[in-house]
Amino acid sequence: MKKLTELNTNTISVVNSFSNKMVAKKLITMGVLPNREIEILRKSPFNGAFYIRVAKLFFAIRKEEAENIIVE
Repeated sequence: MKKLTELNTNTISVVNSFSNKMVAKKLITMGVLPNREIEILRKSPFNGAFYIRVAKLFFAIRKEEAENIIVE
């Protein structure tokens, strides 16, 4: 298991769980659910935002939020 931030761009993985309940609530309402495919499309420079795809949805999330996504 790894944090989403440890993956390279264009790597497809599966959401396993979340490490922070408060962040999990926000991500789940956005559609980032366990057992869904997730892919990092782009990382902004200087540890900024991550542009991700979950199923057919596209999001930009902060690095602090991405660190709470545990993937397989």
